[in-house]
Formats: sequence, C-alpha cells, structure tokens
Amino acid sequence: KSNKLNFHSIFLFLTLIYIAYKMNRYGEYGNDAPTHFLFYFLISEILENFENKKDNFKDNLILSFFILMNKLTMAFAIFLPFIREKNISKKLLREPKIYFSLFFLSLWLGKNILISGCLVYPEPKLCIKNLSWTDMNMVRLVKNENQAWTRGWPNFKGKISYSEYNKDFILWFKTWYNGHFKNKILVIISPYLILLLMFISYFYFRYGFKKQTFINEIKKYYKLILILLFFIIIWFFTVPVYRYGYSYLISFFVSVFSLILISFDINKIKFFRFIKQILFFCLIIFFLKNSIKVFDKDKEIWPKIYFVNNDHIKKVETANKAYFISTRMCGYGFSPCTHISNINLKSSKFMNYLIFSKIP
Repeated sequence: KSNKLNFHSIFLFLTLIYIAYKMNRYGEYGNDAPTHFLFYFLISEILENFENKKDNFKDNLILSFFILMNKLTMAFAIFLPFIREKNISKKLLREPKIYFSLFFLSLWLGKNILISGCLVYPEPKLCIKNLSWTDMNMVRLVKNENQAWTRGWPNFKGKISYSEYNKDFILWFKTWYNGHFKNKILVIISPYLILLLMFISYFYFRYGFKKQTFINEIKKYYKLILILLFFIIIWFFTVPVYRYGYSYLISFFVSVFSLILISFDINKIKFFRFIKQILFFCLIIFFLKNSIKVFDKDKEIWPKIYFVNNDHIKKVETANKAYFISTRMCGYGFSPCTHISNINLKSSKFMNYLIFSKIP
C-alpha cells in the first residue's frame, strides 16, 4: 500500500512467494511453521526499523524470546534485535517490556526444570544434576540420538553408536548429503532458487544494474546477511534437518536476492504491477493445493488421532499414582503413559508436584 520500493518491500515479496509455494498447508511441517512465520516477521520488523529509523528494540526482543520458546533450534533469533543496538542505555533497561520479556523467559526456563531438571533439554551442561528427577544418562542419550537423527542417521547402514556417528564428521556429512540434502532440502529449495534467478535475469536485462546502489545497500544490510549466514553454519553443524531451520536458509537467500534486485534501475510502477500479478498467482496456488483435501476423498487425513485399546496397555501402580505401559504408541486415553516396556518407575511428591523417576 505504501508503494515504497526498497529492500524491505522486496524482502516481503520474495518471502511471500516461498510461503505460497511451501508453507500453505498444515501437512507440510505444520507445527514447525508458526515459529518460522514469526522469524520472517521479526526480520520484517527489523527491516522496518532500518527503513524508517524506528526504535522497536523492546518489542523485537519480546518477539525473539517467544520464537525461542516455541522452537529451541530457532534460538539464534534472540541476537537479531541487537543488530542496530550499539549501546543499550540505562533508560532502555528500565523499560517494563524488557523485564516482562525476561520474566516470561524465566517462567519458561522454570517449566523446563520442573519437567526435566534441565534449563534447556537435552543439553547436559544446562541440567541440575542433584534434582531427584534429573536423569543425566537419559539426557546424554537423547542428545546423541537427536543429533544423530538430524545428521542423517536413518540413512546410515553401519552399526556404530550415536556418539561415534556424531564424532565422525566425514561419515555423517556423506550420509546427510546423499540422503536428507539431496532428497529433501535440494528438492524443496531448488525450484524456489531457480525462480529467484529468473527474476534476477529478467530485471538485469530489462533495467540494468546500478553499482553504487548495490554498494550502498551492502553497507546498510551486510550485518543482517552475515548474521543469517552465521545462523545457517551453526544450524548445519548442530541439527541440519530442513524443518528445524529452513527460515534461516530462506531469509538468507531472500536477503541476498533482495539486495541484488534493489540495485536494478527498476521502474517502480511496473514492478508493483508485476508484484500484484505474482501475488495473484500465489493465491491461485494456495487455493489449488488446499482444495486437494476437500475434493480428494481417498487422500489420507493427517494428522491421525490414535486411540489404544486395553489389550496393549499395562497398568502399573505406584505409591502416589498409577502409570501405563503400552506395547504400541500411547495415543490418547491413558495418561501418564510410556511405550518403553523395560522401564520401572517410582513416584514421589515435591510440594504439589508429582514426580516419576526410574528405579535404579
């Protein structure tokens, strides 16, 4: 509506194309998508600050904390509000919103401790070992298992432990590259990148390139692009599953292509006409893809809700409360429930909390 052709408007346009292409149905990484939407929104707010010289640091900090609490692998979002902040003044630290966000974060960390004994699960260094419900062996196992699976473990044919697999960079990189990267990441991203390259090629030959504008835009936004690249590097070396960090990748690519597009001598009126046409096409894609679940009666409905009958459930009594062991998935109807058959638990009370812990 503002008809301002700048880095921010192009960033929003290119991001919306990806959303229309791959983030329009719950079945496509549905419970991961809200956090990635929020990450795009956070960058948009920061770019708004760049363009209009606004100071929304407090609001952006709250948003970054909320992103962290929704998905731990997006924790690096917390650094983004500080891109333009050279000195955080005493006045800023007295703002109620800052304390509200810190209080909210403290509640989240406290909840983690009550559930697992760890500030952040499953990181052994952030666990309180002397709590009765902290199982350090399980924490280490879960960390190694989770990291191995994100590095392509399902495609690995050998017989070594999770920790050995994680330590061998060449091994897990080859497995991840030939599996998850080629079959998932490349398949999803390559059509989008090809489309962006087509945009670049069209506008380059149509309008020409302004070198000085490119240099000026780099000076303005290089910190954002570098920090997004840093996020991608950390994501790759820790949990390189696409759904865990695809907004890092998309935001980086979109920022680079936005930097190039804004450097062309584009006719603003024609460009916004072009944007409207593309957005109309995106809406058509959105409705077509979602119409599948309406008209395709044979398509499997997802997610399914699983109910388990009594034949697969064993009830175990403890001093304070019974728990259930299932030979299949626990599903709905029995709680608390575990599918681990060789586990033996005891229960105790701490204030008004009920604690289940393994019997040694």
